[in-house]
Amino acid sequence: MNYSGGGSYSCIIISSKLLSIIKNFRIDDYQTFNIKIRNFKHIQDYFFFMYAPERESEFVNWEETTFRIKPYVKEYESDQTIKFEDKQDYIKLRMELFNKPKQDQEVELTNLKLKSELIDKDMFRFGGISLNFFESKVLKEEIQKQGITSIRFAEADGLRKPYRHPKEV
Repeated sequence: MNYSGGGSYSCIIISSKLLSIIKNFRIDDYQTFNIKIRNFKHIQDYFFFMYAPERESEFVNWEETTFRIKPYVKEYESDQTIKFEDKQDYIKLRMELFNKPKQDQEVELTNLKLKSELIDKDMFRFGGISLNFFESKVLKEEIQKQGITSIRFAEADGLRKPYRHPKEV
């Protein structure tokens, strides 16, 4: 399983060429909305591609996936890892940190482990622990074969942090 850099929580903008490719694969429930994007003098058709389901509960191996509490101030960082029993435990701690009067920490993914044997989709995404889109090897290879650019692929097992564009680092 591979992942590609994410966008918002549930939506990315894709070309009609990419949409026609992924429609031929096993993907989660989605919706598309036609949009027009002006590129200098040219107006091009694109699509908002939106996912509904989140797959952390089913596809994440919670026993082996690790996180850490990350402070917003870099000099207070710690390498102490934490684990969760399930998605509910993860959400509970995130909400506790969010509801603190001084919001100075967050939960950060340090090592993702997937339940590969349970994954029955060629493309899916999570809603909390990672904003990336996950693609099967066959879908990744088809996207590359068709010459789709501007997608960065990496192995999903061992994913450490969300992908950041070099200009954001």
